[in-house]
Amino acid sequence: MQVIRFFLFITALLSGTFATDLRAQEVQTNVRGEKIVVFKDGSWRPYQPADSVLLNKKEEFLIEDTNTDDPFEVPADAKSKKTTKGSKATKALEAQLDANKKEIEILEKKFYKFSQDPSIPAKDLEAIKNQLDVLIAKEADIKSEMAGVPSSKQNENKTDKATETKTTELSQAMDEKKMNVTFESPRNENSAIKSTSCEIASSKVDDFSRQKRIELVSNLLFTHTDPKLKPHLKTADYLTCLTYLSATNNNKYLNLEMTFLSAAARKEYGAVMQGSLLMIRLINGETINLNSTNFDNGLVDPNANTTVYRVQYILPKDVVKKLLKTEIDKVRMVWSTGYEDYDVLHMRTIMEQLQCLQQIKI
Repeated sequence: MQVIRFFLFITALLSGTFATDLRAQEVQTNVRGEKIVVFKDGSWRPYQPADSVLLNKKEEFLIEDTNTDDPFEVPADAKSKKTTKGSKATKALEAQLDANKKEIEILEKKFYKFSQDPSIPAKDLEAIKNQLDVLIAKEADIKSEMAGVPSSKQNENKTDKATETKTTELSQAMDEKKMNVTFESPRNENSAIKSTSCEIASSKVDDFSRQKRIELVSNLLFTHTDPKLKPHLKTADYLTCLTYLSATNNNKYLNLEMTFLSAAARKEYGAVMQGSLLMIRLINGETINLNSTNFDNGLVDPNANTTVYRVQYILPKDVVKKLLKTEIDKVRMVWSTGYEDYDVLHMRTIMEQLQCLQQIKI
């Protein structure tokens, strides 16, 4: 009986000691995902299978420490987890802002070009302005979101100064367009040609190919005068370029007729070689390359003091699709003596003539 009592005493003593030891220990998980046993005095040791009895403790937590020699050190990738989500969101907003800015640039260019084009009705200009207003407001919203402040819809009174200026300029140009219904070119009254009409200039069958060929009425594409010549020419343009489209059963052609107010233009420009390059830059920045199908050395009229070049270019199907969707901004003409760039005055001329050809059965 005494032996049994002694055994119970020893068991109780050991149990109390072990329980006290258990209360002084905790199983925790460091940032590496490793289980460790932490003692009351702050010391620790790796977790062992025999420590499973300690898992009855309910609280396991993450200890962060920036000390590089400490086993609880937070790795760089763990530290960046909080900012990763923010970085992705910021990049997404930056991408939206860039895309929005590109759209604004294209529409602004189109707006101001249209405001100078007498063939563009005021309602079309107003439609572009409305699109710009939406994009400008969207730009302000994105910037506000990136800065962590309320969007422009919630904060309408705090309008960006640049946005206010831009909107004011657009409105002024819009008002001028509405007032100037009978707009004329600032230099040459002949430049004020009406919107492209779907009129056929000629329709005949080619004697050699036996194919029917249709030619549309020509329209103004651009004019050009070197600043040095303006005092001498006054209101006239040194170079006037008319364009018209023609088509057969198989192909569509772009035709340019360039008239210089000089019988000596050959000395300056030379000729247009067969296969020479014509580069067309669209309003969206895309470039189209065409090659001439003919050689032209210019037709000189000494009495009228003019030199006229006539050049033709084949329009491939993929090019036709692009020209039907997007207006023309500039063209680069390659001459035998070099090249020259020209701002297109009537951006929709070729687009409208292509639309016209689609309506005509050849």
